[in-house]
Amino acid sequence: GLIPRIARALFDHCAATQTEFSCEFSSYELYNEHVQDLLSTDKAQQARLRVREHPKKGPFVEGLSHHAITDIAHLEQLLWQGHARRTVGDSPIHPTSHRGHAIFDIAFRQFTNSNGLLTERSSRVQLVDMAGIERLSTAAGSHSETRIKDSGTTNKSLTVFGQCLKALANKAKVWHARVRSQDVHIPYRDSSLTWLLKESLGGNSRTFMVAAISPAECNRKETLSTLLYADRAKKIVNAAVV
Repeated sequence: GLIPRIARALFDHCAATQTEFSCEFSSYELYNEHVQDLLSTDKAQQARLRVREHPKKGPFVEGLSHHAITDIAHLEQLLWQGHARRTVGDSPIHPTSHRGHAIFDIAFRQFTNSNGLLTERSSRVQLVDMAGIERLSTAAGSHSETRIKDSGTTNKSLTVFGQCLKALANKAKVWHARVRSQDVHIPYRDSSLTWLLKESLGGNSRTFMVAAISPAECNRKETLSTLLYADRAKKIVNAAVV
C-alpha cells in the first residue's frame, strides 16, 4: 500500500545518508463528526476525542495515541490493527464500504550534528482515506434511520470539503486581482474533516489528491462529482517552506 511505501522511502533515505531520525504513527477515524482513535487500547480513549487548534502547529486531536515505529513490519501491523476497527456498512456500490473518513499521520524528525551543534527538523505526512459521497434511494422505508444519519453526515463533510476547495481556488485567483487573501473566508471549521485538514489544504504543505472514479455509466453522477473536487483541488496554490 501507499503508507508502507512512503515510510520505507523515508527509512531508506535516512539509512543512505546516515541520518539519525525518529518516526511516530497515529491513525484515527471521523465518523458522524466524532473522532475515534483506531490504535488506542484504551476504550475510553478510542471514542469521541476532541479537536483542538495549536496557535503555531494548527489543528490536532487531543489525547490521540502516537506509536513509535522503527521498521515497516511494525507499521503494517498497526495499519491492520486500525483497519479492523474502522466502521463499515453496505452501500449500492460497495458491499462493505467504510462509513467514515480515516486519517493516517506519520510524524518524522531528523537530527543532524554540524560542528557540535545538534539540529532537529520536523515534518509530517498526512494521508487521508475519504468516504465516498452516497445518494440514498428515495423509496420509503428502504433505509434505517442510522443509515440515513450516517450518509447525511458523511455527505455534509464532503460538501464542506468541496466548499473549502472552491474557496481556496478562489483565493489563488483573487490574489492576481490584488484582493487581500484574508478577505476570502475558508470554512474549515464547518466540518471536523476540513478542520483537521486545514494545514494540508491551505497551509505550509505539498498536497496530492488521488481521485478514484468508476468507468461505469451507472456511476456517472458520482464520477462527475469526484472530478469536480479534483478540478478545484488542482487550482489551489500552496508554497511549502522549510
